[in-house]
Amino acid sequence: MNWKELIVSEIDSTEDALIKLDLDKGTVRYSSRIRQNLPIHRITEDAELVRAYMVHQFMSNMGYSPESLELDRPYKVGQGGETVTVGVVVNDEDGNPFFFATAMAPDEFERGKGAESRLFLAAEKEFELTGKVVRHLFYFTVKVENGRLSKDSMIIDYSHFHRLSDWDRLEKRVSGLTKIKWGRLREVSRRSRKIAHLRYRNHRFSLFIDKS
Repeated sequence: MNWKELIVSEIDSTEDALIKLDLDKGTVRYSSRIRQNLPIHRITEDAELVRAYMVHQFMSNMGYSPESLELDRPYKVGQGGETVTVGVVVNDEDGNPFFFATAMAPDEFERGKGAESRLFLAAEKEFELTGKVVRHLFYFTVKVENGRLSKDSMIIDYSHFHRLSDWDRLEKRVSGLTKIKWGRLREVSRRSRKIAHLRYRNHRFSLFIDKS
């Protein structure tokens, strides 16, 4: 099976699944328990399938309730009032934004697509409007390894990196760190849930670790 079929198979195998996908009809439906700011019925691009899987992972793997999730939250940013939409907002128990998340198709998960800057702009606007600081900016996609579906993701600790330029400078210096420390990170993840916090010199950043 390809990655699309693997996503559908995994979601369909979940008891009481809150997401319904139909590749033949090109449709996607979310439970009304998940807040939706826009009507979502059609799979218009590959990223929509990846988003459905990301939402599924937030609920099934990370334990968030569907009521804590919100899709397509819009923000007006900049002097021109451009609309930036956050694909998935995950709120904590107090209703504060813990994740601003975006899903990308596997062939789009690379720098230069603008996804990082859009989430930074949205997080800045959230603080301006509500005074709430988004904890993490989350970028997510999928890939197939040895016939199995796996996840690829990056998390930026927005509570520490408020500007994209700060993160860009750090990322260039530590681009190989995650591979070097991967075994150790998995051990940290087993002991302390699914967010691993790392320090590099005087900087701190966070990673999502796939425990599957």
